[in-house]
Amino acid sequence: MPYVVRQPGVLAGARIAVLALVHAVNDVLSAILGALLPTPQARLATGTTTLAVLAAAFDISSSVIQPSRGALADRVGLRQVAGARVALTAVSPSPAAFIALRALRSAR
Repeated sequence: MPYVVRQPGVLAGARIAVLALVHAVNDVLSAILGALLPTPQARLATGTTTLAVLAAAFDISSSVIQPSRGALADRVGLRQVAGARVALTAVSPSPAAFIALRALRSAR
């Protein structure tokens, strides 16, 4: 069931703007990981291999989770899944980032 904006106007434009902003922030947070890697490398005295595995796990987990989100949206509904995802993004940049941060914190 495709999502159709029934009320064109300012409200519909605001919804699209919010979704575009959330998507852009998610992309920026994913892209910035490479620039942040020297900090955990210096603090934890880890090698480049460990950091490469961390970055790969971050990217791969995002790619693996996306199809399951799509299937859930087909089953439950796009609005519910999108709303839950926006709420989750507000709490944490992504589940993969949360797991990576927990792993780095426990390595201390």
